Amino acid sequence: MSPESSQSQEFDVIIIGAGLSGSAVAANLMRRAIPGLKVTLIERKPPFGRGVAYGTLSPVHRLNVPAGKLSAWPDDPDDFFNWASHQPFQLGVEGPVAKTDFLPRYLFGRYIEATLSAAKETIDTRWQAEKTGALGSDENALPAPIFKMASGEVVDIEENTQVGPHTVLLADGTTLPAHRVVLALGNLPGEYPILKSLPIYRSWRYVHVPWLMAAVENVKPNEDVLIVGAGLTAVDIILQLDAQGHRGTIHALSRRGLQPQKHQLVPADPLS
Repeated sequence: MSPESSQSQEFDVIIIGAGLSGSAVAANLMRRAIPGLKVTLIERKPPFGRGVAYGTLSPVHRLNVPAGKLSAWPDDPDDFFNWASHQPFQLGVEGPVAKTDFLPRYLFGRYIEATLSAAKETIDTRWQAEKTGALGSDENALPAPIFKMASGEVVDIEENTQVGPHTVLLADGTTLPAHRVVLALGNLPGEYPILKSLPIYRSWRYVHVPWLMAAVENVKPNEDVLIVGAGLTAVDIILQLDAQGHRGTIHALSRRGLQPQKHQLVPADPLS
């Protein structure tokens, strides 16, 4: 995004981060857009719609919620299930999709991408029809909503406590005025396990950001691995190691001695 093309335009909403949360906010705003609404979605590392959690390409990384309980739309809880059911063969998906299936996470990332794209296409088509259809005259048409997606890194926000827009600053010098700013920053790298400088932190044997695809690629088949934490991210790493033929010992260290639990099928509480 260039400063010349954007500095003169005020946005009603700027969304920082185009992972699941930011993309869902953008899609829902477009779905309910009023005339003249101006929205821009800014993402530091495209593609738009995936983010860290759903940016994985590994079919062994699974959702921890069944397909029938995921949707971008609050009023259409089966949307992801219906979308996934009509996709051609996908890696990690065996046979027809059921609502109880824990599908690969990359597939949900593709769904969010498709949802965002469809929402933009719908708003463009809808407002073009209203502009040239029912009103019959371009002169009397209401102003169409504007939705933009921009690649860039936000480095600061200058808050305006008076009447007027805030200012979003990008690393390339672009400034974007916005009346509302949504922070959808996703998962940030956590703290180091020991809060002091240690030589191990500078070693290739230490991985601080476990969501990177290359995090465990250099682990040899018979090497032992220590995972600090025993939650869902640990499960991802264990599955990825197994998929690449790792046969060494894996130690998962939990502060409280807990392990991930499987979903329990329990009857719903009766309505009172």
